[in-house]
Amino acid sequence: MNANWPRWILASTSYIFKTAADAFPIHMYLEGTKRRTDTRSTFIEFRLNGPRVTEVSSDYYKLEVEINVLFAVTVEDDFHLPQKVIGMLLETMTDVCVYKYGDDDTLLGTLVLKRQPVNVVTGNQTETEIVQGLVSGSYAMYLTGA
Repeated sequence: MNANWPRWILASTSYIFKTAADAFPIHMYLEGTKRRTDTRSTFIEFRLNGPRVTEVSSDYYKLEVEINVLFAVTVEDDFHLPQKVIGMLLETMTDVCVYKYGDDDTLLGTLVLKRQPVNVVTGNQTETEIVQGLVSGSYAMYLTGA
């Protein structure tokens, strides 16, 4: 197993979602970073769980990750904004190429979106006209220990 795999997976997956958020546009935070959300009522927060690593056979590994993107949007100007954000996030939940960022930017492998269970989308609207929700996807990738 390579000790850099978690770092490369985080860099590659968060880059894909940051690029989509910037194009939308909506501000994106990484989970655990210090920030003030009291000045932003519309944002997404990227969270990566994993990788969970299983050695399938000698020097051959299965890596599994789950990507969760929390969102919070206000609906005062655009009642359809929550659905637009969900759509953007679902479009971004595709297979992700993982590169060796920081070393030579070569392709490490591809995280393949698991089709079962299907991506989970939830949303809750509160009385303050803020809609919050979660879009998540589970991924797997197979690598040798190199």
